[in-house]
Order: sequence, then structure tokens, then C-alpha cells
Amino acid sequence: MTRFHKRLSLSDRECEKLISTLDLTAGSSAIGPSRSHVRHPYHTADIPMCIEHPEGGKSLFLVYGRNLSRGGISFLHGGYIHTDSDCRIILKDLAMNPIALPGVVRHCRLISGSCHEIGVQFNKEINTDQLLVEGVYIENDVALTNENQAPQPLTGTVLIAEHFEPDRLLLEHQLKQLGLKIFAVPTSGTALSILKNENVDLVLTGLSLLLDDGIRLIHRMRAQEYTNPIIVMTPDDRPATMSAALNAGADDVIIKPFNAELLHTLLVAFLDKSDEPAPLRSSIEHQPGMKDLISRYLDQVHQVSRQIRIALAEDDWGAVRALCSNLKGSGLTYGFHHLTVMAMKAIAAIDTEHISTQTVNTLDLLLKYCDRLQAHSPRAA
Repeated sequence: MTRFHKRLSLSDRECEKLISTLDLTAGSSAIGPSRSHVRHPYHTADIPMCIEHPEGGKSLFLVYGRNLSRGGISFLHGGYIHTDSDCRIILKDLAMNPIALPGVVRHCRLISGSCHEIGVQFNKEINTDQLLVEGVYIENDVALTNENQAPQPLTGTVLIAEHFEPDRLLLEHQLKQLGLKIFAVPTSGTALSILKNENVDLVLTGLSLLLDDGIRLIHRMRAQEYTNPIIVMTPDDRPATMSAALNAGADDVIIKPFNAELLHTLLVAFLDKSDEPAPLRSSIEHQPGMKDLISRYLDQVHQVSRQIRIALAEDDWGAVRALCSNLKGSGLTYGFHHLTVMAMKAIAAIDTEHISTQTVNTLDLLLKYCDRLQAHSPRAA
């Protein structure tokens, strides 16, 4: 009897956690190759697939979906698959009828342990409307946000402590475009001197500095009675590293490579100290026919926000995570990119081994962000 084998050792919840982490850290400030199709979240367990190996023979596996487009699918699998292998993916339409889709493996990358992310290009474009309940997209070949939508300007002074010059110069350039005053230095000694002599509203630091390390620098900054936010930037996503940074006194940790939108979201959250922060509006509010749709959507967002507060009061973290997933999957569609990013960050915080003050603070930032969302400006009306 022919059987499909599941080589992925992760549970469904672990797959969701891993995908949330991948989504959260995807991209960087650099511009990558464009994509020709919109990608939709497709978090589906036990998708049957048949691989035809280049050396001959076939294998049958059950995989966990990540995203889907007209041109292909990405999924998690517990092993390596040769690129250019022919394959067949079996998906179900909205009536739960199986659809066999032939394609070719285009990439295979190791994620963690034996878990790999596989990308398959379909031989023919498909109609995703037959497979998806709602057209939530996560990325297309243009950009995640409206190119004509300028990022929210910020005020304040930021100290960048980063030894790697290309990263330091790029961050300095990007943050100056937001209207911030920037000090950018490669050493901890210079960073501490600036904190002593300047009014710095926020520190961005790496964990590797010339003649010192980032954890020690955080301790020294706090010992110097610097009380404003410290955000750590590191490619090391091990829980022990993140815990060490937070225990030393950091307010947040952002994993490299990170999307520039995520950094901007954190800066907005930490630097906006006004009693009545400016309202946040959709980047697509001026598109024809969107005003009423966005208004209805935000009614739902505020309802979800209230439900999250209730679930937090009842210590129901499963409900909190499910509600955050709703926000994650819909924010981009309605032009609220930061909502998706912040919801992903909240999910990642919930999925850590222990619920901490940091987790609660992350959710508080998300809820405050939801409170600031407005349906449309007078120009859109």
C-alpha cells in the first residue's frame, strides 16, 4: 500500500511558531529580487506531495505549508530535496476536493535542525481564488507598502553603537531620513561618553563592539543611570542570547536581517511620547472603493483589540495568540503594514518558553497601536 510519510518532526504549533519567526525576520533593508506574484499565507498541515528524484524513483511526503501564490508554493519539510526535482503537490479547493498541481523544486534551504523550507514553482499558474478563503497577501513584486506613502517622521536623538561600518552607515542614513538626530559610533567607550554628554532618547546597539561586547555595554549604560530605551540588534536568535540582552537591561531585541519596517515600528513605539499620539491611517485609503472597506475592517480590529484585553485579564494565552494571528493575517491587506509586523512580534513573544514582562510589554505596544488606527483622513473622504 502506498503511504505518505511525515518527516517533519515539529508539531503544528511549532511549525506556526517557526513560520512566525521567519515572517518576522524576513527581508532586510536591502532591495532583493522582485517577485512576479502576490504571496498568500497558507499555513496548512499534512499537504501530500510526490517527489520524482533526478536519479530515479519517487518519494511521498506530508509537508507543512507556509505561503501560496499563482506561481508556486513554499512549505516546511523534514529533509533536503534536490533543486530542479519534478514534483506534484496535492491541495484542496474550497469544496475540499483534491487538486494535483505539478511543479519543480526551485530552492531548498536549511532552517533549523532537519527542517528545510522548500520552494516549488508550478508548471502552470493556478487560480488561488479556488483555494483561499480570503485574499490576504503578504508580499508582491512591488513593495509591502505604498511606495508613495512616506514613513511617519520622528523626532528625537538616537545613538547607534555598531562596530560593522556598512551596517552603521546604512542605519545612520535611514534614520536621518526619518528626521532623527543621530550619533553613530563603533566603540562602547565613545557610546558611554556620548550618553554622558548628550540627551539621547534611544540606543541601538549590536552585541559585538570594538574592544568590548554589547551585553557589557548595556550593563554599563544602565549603571551610568541611562533610563531610556535600548534596542539590541543581533543575528543570534538563540533564546539564551536574547535573554542575556533583556536581563542586562535592554528593552527589546531585533534579529538580523530585519525588515526596515520592523525597526521603524519599534522607533515609533518607543519615541512617540505625546499624550495624544497622531492617528495612523491606511496606506491604501485613497484607492477607489476602499474607504468603507477600511472603516469596516477597523471596527473589527478594535473589537479584536478589546477581546485581547479580556483574554489577557483571564490569562488565556491561547486566545491571545489566536487573536494576534487574526491581526497578523489581515493588516497588510488593508494597508496597515505595521499592524502585521507588530502582531508577528507579539506572537513570537508569546511563543517563548516563559511569558515575561517583555511579552506583556510587546502586547501593550500592539494594543496601543490598534487604538491609534483610524479609517480615513478628510482627503480620503
